[in-house]
Amino acid sequence: MLLFCLLIGGFSVAAQTAGIKRSYAFISLHQPGSIMVRPDGMPVHAGPDTLLTVYLEIPVTFDTSAVVWKNAWMNGVSYSFQLFELMETPLEAGTLKGSRKKVVLTAAKDYGWWRLVLAPAERKSTPAKGAKPGQIILEGKQGRKKILLDINSLAELESIPSV
Repeated sequence: MLLFCLLIGGFSVAAQTAGIKRSYAFISLHQPGSIMVRPDGMPVHAGPDTLLTVYLEIPVTFDTSAVVWKNAWMNGVSYSFQLFELMETPLEAGTLKGSRKKVVLTAAKDYGWWRLVLAPAERKSTPAKGAKPGQIILEGKQGRKKILLDINSLAELESIPSV
């Protein structure tokens, strides 16, 4: 489990001041079950949707409203996101593609999980700093202090079967 955490998790020192203990990022591809086609038979949808999900481990006693996440970027693309507080721990994030191993995230004592689901943003913005290919950068504020969270590795999860 420790090796798995080292391979997948990554966070910046600045994030520790925001109370974040660990972070994990996952990518999965989802193909819609019914695909709309044009009159000529060509699909309207260009391909599978890419789902980016980030999990942040933060203290349950931490005032989560103190950190306001503003922006996210990956490979030069701006992302908006939805933030969800997850009460259950351990939580199952999915199944690793290829190995079929279940990804189970267990929070430390007095910690819980937040899930950020990223989607391409309508409003484009420039990253706060340069990013490496495949790196996710989250930008937020804690009071007057700017918080940057670097997530340096992604694990691909099996896609959920379409209905």
